[in-house]
Amino acid sequence: MSVFPLGAHVDPGGARFAVASASAESVEVCLVDGVQGAYTERRVELTERTFGVWHGHVPGVGAGQRYGLPWFEHRDAIFLWREGPAGEPSPWGVLQPPPEAEALAPDIVLVPLVLADRLGTRIGHGKGHYDRALSHLREGGSAFTIGLGWESQVVDGPIPPDPWDMKLDAIATPGEWIQCA
Repeated sequence: MSVFPLGAHVDPGGARFAVASASAESVEVCLVDGVQGAYTERRVELTERTFGVWHGHVPGVGAGQRYGLPWFEHRDAIFLWREGPAGEPSPWGVLQPPPEAEALAPDIVLVPLVLADRLGTRIGHGKGHYDRALSHLREGGSAFTIGLGWESQVVDGPIPPDPWDMKLDAIATPGEWIQCA
């Protein structure tokens, strides 16, 4: 079976995932389920690798579990989430969904981080894209945010937040699930 296209694709027994990374030593799919305030996570390692694409089948993942990816109209825009897969270059050259893909208001958002504390204060990459997008998303309802990083990126002591910082609800590292206060 072909590992392409990239992303998640439902089949009768679950879903097939394919993630491109030329340098990763391992890749896990983090599945989050539940309702606001009572989420659980399950991790599934993608053990197969073909030409820089990690792939595998996860049983029990069904249709109706949609995913959105950041989509930028231009570099300074508040990004939207549009239904994947990614297939067109963004203003930075990273692949994003096409502009005609359906815009989504996700109830769970995976957020990259450079550093975070256990209370949910996050330092990102310095442009404020996620803080602005999450603020906009939360104006219309709630979204459960999960910061993704390594254990070394999570500090025990508090990070002083800036007024525009959007707190994380949880942090997932390869070895720990942290429910933020």
